[in-house]
Formats: sequence, C-alpha cells, structure tokens
Amino acid sequence: MITFTQTKPKQVYQRTPFLARITHLVEYSCLRVLVACMRLLPRVITTAIVKHLSIFMYYILPKRRKVAMKNLDIAFGDSLTREAKRKILHANFCHIGLCFLELFNTPRIAKRAHECFEFEGMENAREALAKGHGIILVMSHLGSWEYLSFISYLQNIPSTIIGKTLRNPYMNRWIISMRQAAHLETCSNTMGARTTIRELKKNHLVAMAIDQWGGNAEPWLDFFGTPASTTTLPARAAIKMQSALIPAFCIRTDSGKFKIILKPIVPTIENDKDRTVEEITQELNGILEGMIRIYPEQWMWTHNRWKDKKYYKVA
Repeated sequence: MITFTQTKPKQVYQRTPFLARITHLVEYSCLRVLVACMRLLPRVITTAIVKHLSIFMYYILPKRRKVAMKNLDIAFGDSLTREAKRKILHANFCHIGLCFLELFNTPRIAKRAHECFEFEGMENAREALAKGHGIILVMSHLGSWEYLSFISYLQNIPSTIIGKTLRNPYMNRWIISMRQAAHLETCSNTMGARTTIRELKKNHLVAMAIDQWGGNAEPWLDFFGTPASTTTLPARAAIKMQSALIPAFCIRTDSGKFKIILKPIVPTIENDKDRTVEEITQELNGILEGMIRIYPEQWMWTHNRWKDKKYYKVA
C-alpha cells in the first residue's frame, strides 16, 4: 500500500521594492565610504590593502575559485602544473581587486593620464577613422579593461561602451560617472543597436565585449581548443555598418602604469569575398586567446566562460 504524505509548501521570501532600494543604498554607501577612505592613503598603501583583501576573497569564495581553476584546466591542460595555476589565480584575484580600485580612481588618474598611459597601434585607429565608418572596439575583461576609456580621453575620439545595466541603480550611476570622467559614454545593451548605428554613422568609436558567454542564439566557437558560446555582435555590426573591427587591450605594466594596445583591423572581406560572422568572430577569439597566453594573470578566469550545453534550453 502506497501512502502519500502532504508536506507544507516552502515559503518563498522576496525582497519588496522598498527593501531592495534600502539594500542597494546601503551597499552603495558602504562602498563610497570605503573608496573615500582609500583615497586618503598613498597609492602604495591602498594597493597593498587591496591585494590582501583580494587574497582573503580568494579563500572565502570557493565557488569562484573552483570555476577559475576549471577554466585554467580547460585553457592550459597539463601544460601547467597545479601549483603554477594556483599562482596565476592568486595574482588574478589581486588583479581583479586592483581593477575595481582603478575604476573608482578614474578622476584622479585622469589628472595625470599623460604620465600613466602609453599607446601601441594608434595608427590602426587613424586608418579606420579615415574611412569614415567608425570603429567597433572589440574589448574583453583582460587587463585594466575599464581604462580603455582613456582612448577617448587622450586621443579625442568620441566613444561609447555598450554594456549591461547593474541591478543596483546607485552603483550603476556611480560607475557611469567614473567612465564619464574619462570622456566615455555608457549605453545599456537594451538600447545598444540604435546607439551603435547612430555613433558609427558619426564616425565615432563603439566598444563591445566579446569574452563572456554568448547565450542561446550564438555559435559555439573554438576558444583555447574548446567550443564556447561567443557573441557575434561586433562582427554583425561591422558588416552592416562597414565599420572597422579593432581588438583592443589595456595592460597593467606596473603600479599606476598602463599600455593600451590596438591590434590591426580585422577584415570583413577576404579575397573579394565577404567573410561569415563565424569566421570573423573566430579570428577575434584567436587574437584574445593569444593575449591571454601572454598575460594569463590579467584575464577574468572567475567568469564561467565554458558553460556546458545543459545551460541551453531547446525550443
């Protein structure tokens, strides 16, 4: 005889809009106070504090650490020892912490930007602008990616970045204001298509990230020898608008010193034939992979880049 017992359904507690606003305000206020205190200290001391806090986060965030180690295993396999991968992760957590510190220090960096930045490959941008169809800057979370905004600040190229809107509206407005300090405008990806077309028609620069999970509609392309869902948005926009595709990176070379690298234009036409978006995007993946191999400690390994196909919902 089979009997069924009735269990009391679990109660699901959701934040009310009021509680969400209070939570967001508290998070924002705490971070503002922390950043204000950091700004009172010399850069050497703040850098040391951030590095120690980052190592602490390494130990108290086992899920992020596990994802990062899995990604390193996929990317490097047995070519690196376990100890070498741990050293990369320690340096990587410190790097990510410094990236956040640098973002909120943007106004201070802007005052001495000419001392902090060197450029490589600006002739590629000038070549692209001479064609009059704008630049699609293909960026990634390698190096101090937020400081690619100094292309606009130091080279006088009007620029906009297409990105996600943060859930915390106070934080979102603060980050936008930090980017504006370097003359970079921000557009939500919900309005990205319209903004991209408008800015490229003006022969401006539009930045798009390529190194995060692309989603259900995007192709699985090779990245470190393993397929990964990759956005084709930069390639599609370049074909539609006849714009130049330029992969770009901002590498931290020393404390408070950075090198902005603009790679040669990635062609959308080869041997008088249009290249497919998959071919173009695969080349962009290859360029990024090459840079990550040079600077492995400066890429965001904590992002789940190689999701299994179980994440996909079949229609």
